[in-house]
Amino acid sequence: MFQFRYCIISIMLFLFSGSLCAQILNIDREIIPDSTSQKWELITSLSLSANKQKQSVVETKSDIEVYRNFKSNYTLLLVFKDNAIFNDHATIQNQGMFHLRFRDRDHRKISPEEYIQYQWNGSWGMQYRYLTGANLRIKWIDLNKNDLYSGIGVFREWEKWGWSGVKEELVPLNHPDISRQLYRLNSYCKASWQLSSVVDIVSASYLQFPLSGKFFQPRWYFETNLYVAASKHLNFLLHWDQIKDTKRVVPINTFSYNYSTGIQLNF
Repeated sequence: MFQFRYCIISIMLFLFSGSLCAQILNIDREIIPDSTSQKWELITSLSLSANKQKQSVVETKSDIEVYRNFKSNYTLLLVFKDNAIFNDHATIQNQGMFHLRFRDRDHRKISPEEYIQYQWNGSWGMQYRYLTGANLRIKWIDLNKNDLYSGIGVFREWEKWGWSGVKEELVPLNHPDISRQLYRLNSYCKASWQLSSVVDIVSASYLQFPLSGKFFQPRWYFETNLYVAASKHLNFLLHWDQIKDTKRVVPINTFSYNYSTGIQLNF
């Protein structure tokens, strides 16, 4: 009987988990679980909410991470994230990303990592951003309850933007789509703390400087996640991220944030 009630409560939390979202773009994400001996790993978080007032508002959100672990103590990571809001037949928000990364599994002191990423954000007007790059990853602390990593590298990004996210009074009369290519210096720091046997906090900060002029107009991205373990395969999740980008392609807000809650399934 207890297991049945637990299952019902979990399903309800899954279906009705809420979120408060502003415009946010995930950049070079690397908040991942500790290394395990499994060959394959899957982490997923899904949510669906609907509201019927004058019109029907539907929001879907999905986060999927798949890991292929190798005997060489390297792993291949695939991340998919998508968030969409629909108001009847109109799309209010549509943003997401694909990220593929090859990196060390917390085994070596210093190691290389390579990645590619494709992302989009319709509410910003960003039709796509594609980037590819490499970092040198450094392990500073790797304990049972705490760890600390940093990295530095270079990536190149290709962007194409429209004007759908710009205030009407700022849109020029002739407003063709804008494309941009540039190299960026990428630096990051990732840390995690185990507060108890069931509570973990994981945070990461990324600072990215343009190498094609205006070096001191960086992009700063920060995110933190609080995980509360309900069972071996189920976590409750509290998420916060924010971005400050001082070198926008089009005149939209330079600062945005995102807050969300939900559950996470681990296999």
